[in-house]
Amino acid sequence: MQSVTSRDGTTIAFDRLGDGPPVVLVCGGSTDRTANAALAAELATDLTVHTGDYRIPAERAKAVAMPTIVIDGGASLGFMGPAADALAALIPDARRRTLGGQDHNVNPTVLGLVLKEFFTG
Repeated sequence: MQSVTSRDGTTIAFDRLGDGPPVVLVCGGSTDRTANAALAAELATDLTVHTGDYRIPAERAKAVAMPTIVIDGGASLGFMGPAADALAALIPDARRRTLGGQDHNVNPTVLGLVLKEFFTG
């Protein structure tokens, strides 16, 4: 674990794994970076993965200027698809994908394949 200090003085813990094009994983509101550990390990075979204890407020999402994909599981609770739609609408040029048959905790192998395709393909 490493850490950085944000402009407002908040210490943010993060992990960096792998070697390749960089990818930043943002975890959900009720979790920390360890929730993405299995996915990070899956992606680290081809990418440099950064996982951190941070969130992206809506106003900042509008300023994201890098390739972004917003993904949900098709078997997730009903509010998650619309929430993912709303986030994708905020981020300029974001792609949106629903993974059929997956619930909120998408299988890291399935998600890893989708993300590798998006970022390398």
